[in-house]
Amino acid sequence: MVGKEQAFRAMSRALLLADRARSTGDVPVGAVVLDANGHIIAQGWNQREALHDPCAHAEILALRQAGSLLGRWNLSDCTLVVTLEPCTMCAGAIVSARINTCVFGAWDAKAGAAGSLRDVLRDTRMNHQVTVWGGVLEDQAKAQLQAFFGQQRGGGETGSAHTDAKSVDPQVRPWERGSQRVRSQSQVVPSRLQPARYRSTVPGIDEPRAQTPVERAAWQPYRSKHAGQADLGSQRGMRAETASAMRQLPQVRVRQHQM
Repeated sequence: MVGKEQAFRAMSRALLLADRARSTGDVPVGAVVLDANGHIIAQGWNQREALHDPCAHAEILALRQAGSLLGRWNLSDCTLVVTLEPCTMCAGAIVSARINTCVFGAWDAKAGAAGSLRDVLRDTRMNHQVTVWGGVLEDQAKAQLQAFFGQQRGGGETGSAHTDAKSVDPQVRPWERGSQRVRSQSQVVPSRLQPARYRSTVPGIDEPRAQTPVERAAWQPYRSKHAGQADLGSQRGMRAETASAMRQLPQVRVRQHQM
């Protein structure tokens, strides 16, 4: 395992590599691979935008370079140093490469697979476990990422794939963006908080649920009159029309249970 001084030196190098990703609009993440003596033998930085490759994360590129240099896929005597906690894809590659130790800077609460969201590297169900050392130069790595995303949100760089993603309301998940209109319509009136015959509805989204035959019969004339409208009027008007409809149906009776 590399020493503390070697790990800090390698992390400083990875932070410098991460800056290279900014020129192509990539998230600034850098990585280096150390041999058993603590010497840097491979390096990489995020190039998904530059190479149009969804797998071109800094860790993947550094591992490929190390394997090509050593002439083997098994890197069991090597250490990977990266500025951001590896994602699930990169964590799987680290395990497959039999990396001995993984050192990273900033934690990633949303996608980290080395202890934050999940812990692929130390999962005992895997055929290899990796020694994890997180939080090395964390403040510098975090500041680098925050500066990048802050610039993207502010429109400092145009044409980046991250600009549009960051401009969307963070409260709305990407897979829910297409349903925003439907969800906003269904929230016009909290219908489940009102009695069944007084509910305002959006046709096709929130149908009325009458409790008795009388309520169903009373609702029908009003619903037919106002079909296709999202706002069906005040409760006072609904009560009046409901009472009028009930008076027109004297033959309908609510069956009482005999005690």
